[in-house]
Amino acid sequence: MGDQPISAPENQAIASGEQSCDSLISNNPNEGKRLQRSKGAPVYLWMGESPRKVPDSKTYTNLFASWDGVQISNDLESPGPDLTSGASLVQAQSSSSVYLATNGRFYFIPNANAFSKFSFDSTKILKLPDVIVNAARIESLP
Repeated sequence: MGDQPISAPENQAIASGEQSCDSLISNNPNEGKRLQRSKGAPVYLWMGESPRKVPDSKTYTNLFASWDGVQISNDLESPGPDLTSGASLVQAQSSSSVYLATNGRFYFIPNANAFSKFSFDSTKILKLPDVIVNAARIESLP
C-alpha cells in the first residue's frame, strides 16, 4: 500500500466515519511508522506521540501484509502501552468505518490516506456485529 492510493473497493471500506469518533492520526511526523532497534528485534508501531510494541507475530500479521517498510531506528525512547496481543482491524457489518481494536479501545481510522500511512492490510479487516462496535470504547490517543 505505502503512499499509493488504494483501490476503489478498499477506499469505500475505509471511508470517513462518525463525527463523534476520535482519530488514529495526529500531527506527529513519526505516526504510522513501523520501527525496530535491529533486525529480528520487536517491532513498534508509532501511534500518537509514542511507539507501541507489537507483542507478537500473530498480532503483526493481523494488521500488516508484509514486513516490508519496517525501519531500523534507535528512536524508540518512552514507548507507550504495547498493542494488545491479537489486536485487529475491525468494522461493523453495516458501516464503512474501520478501527484498530487494541487495549480495550477502538481507534478510528479516518480515511484511506491514514490507512495507507500505517501500512495496514485491508484484507485483514474483521466484520463485527454492529452491537459490538457501537458498544466499543472509542477514544483519542494519549
